Amino acid sequence: MDQTTLYDEKYASFLTTQCLPTNRKRPIVILYKSKALKPFATLIMKKAKQRGFQSIFLFNNSEYEKKEYLDQTKLKDIKQESYFDLSHLEYCAKNSGFQLQIETFEESYPKKIDPAKEEKASYLCEKQLNLYFEYTSNLKCPGTVAIYPTRTWAKKLFPELPVEEAFIKLYQQIMEMCLLETENPLKAWNQLKENHMQTIRKLNQLKIKKLHYQNHLGTNLTISLPENHLWLGSFEKDYFGNDFIYNVPSYEAFTSPIYYQTEGTVFSTKPLVFHRHNNYIVDHFGLEFQHGAVKKILVDKDKDYQIIKDFLNTDPHARYLGECALVEQDTPVSKTNTLYYHALLDENASCHLALGFGFPDTIPGGIEMDKRNLLDHGINTSSTHLDFMIGSDDLEIIADTNKGKQLIYQNGKIKL
Repeated sequence: MDQTTLYDEKYASFLTTQCLPTNRKRPIVILYKSKALKPFATLIMKKAKQRGFQSIFLFNNSEYEKKEYLDQTKLKDIKQESYFDLSHLEYCAKNSGFQLQIETFEESYPKKIDPAKEEKASYLCEKQLNLYFEYTSNLKCPGTVAIYPTRTWAKKLFPELPVEEAFIKLYQQIMEMCLLETENPLKAWNQLKENHMQTIRKLNQLKIKKLHYQNHLGTNLTISLPENHLWLGSFEKDYFGNDFIYNVPSYEAFTSPIYYQTEGTVFSTKPLVFHRHNNYIVDHFGLEFQHGAVKKILVDKDKDYQIIKDFLNTDPHARYLGECALVEQDTPVSKTNTLYYHALLDENASCHLALGFGFPDTIPGGIEMDKRNLLDHGINTSSTHLDFMIGSDDLEIIADTNKGKQLIYQNGKIKL
């Protein structure tokens, strides 16, 4: 058995035993981001069936391949029975199912798609999803997002290596991030879960009103948090009180701020990849906030300015924050010292913020609220979300709590 097969077996077993719901009557949809991931998704389905799950569906959710299909297909020949048959997603949502999303890096599709074709594709999708978005946003149909390597991605990260060596190296890193290369993976995973949930409990007990960020780069930022806000982590409960895991791997504790009350300046500490601009990389930038909104973009290059400005103009709330997250500087992801071009990994290497939508479940009753009500409670409802890294070895975060000021982050560590 070669190394890739060994990793596949170990990883698929982990995902089916630790991430799928305990109720085997719930339907499962396995979404995979590229046809290169279908064999791994099929392996997960096989193992899930061995565990007693009966209703399991596979769905190719590749944005690149959807655009490629649209580009190469005449308008009249675009059919629902292709990349746009979402009936399994709707069925899963209506029956309180579960989604396991297998993510990977995808290059942006290089060509512009005929707007008429995109409009038809949107129509085919939207007419099937009457309840899907409602049920996923209120956690009646939750899901886990897990990362998986491809050879194309590995070669992009490690161009100096032969393709197979690069692939094995990336896969090994992912296995180490997920603690599957430890002597006792289950024990290591349970210890991570216990430590993580303890951190979340302590953060929630503080009843933080504001967070003040400072470091040597010039970051001097104040973020206000909603009353009775909730910090969340990777290990959470769905609408019905069942345990589930948001992301694999994940080392963040996060919440959503009051979107209109951010003040000050923040500087990025890691490169930021803009996928909608063919994976254009902005190496370093700063943002000045007033009354919650970005009022000034601080960059050296004109193109960097235009790229960021384009994102901020996505919709009226894209220039406001939707997330603030604490991540320690020595996570298994951070230790690789690699830019992965994928938010699921890159955001777990550093404290970060996000422009765009916030998370309804970070306030009590939020998952039952409509967009108007969420805005009234300070939660951003933008259509987009962009994480950017702000962590550094000297970043300090001081919280205004119900017991006064408290240092909660220093020297790359959460202090509670």
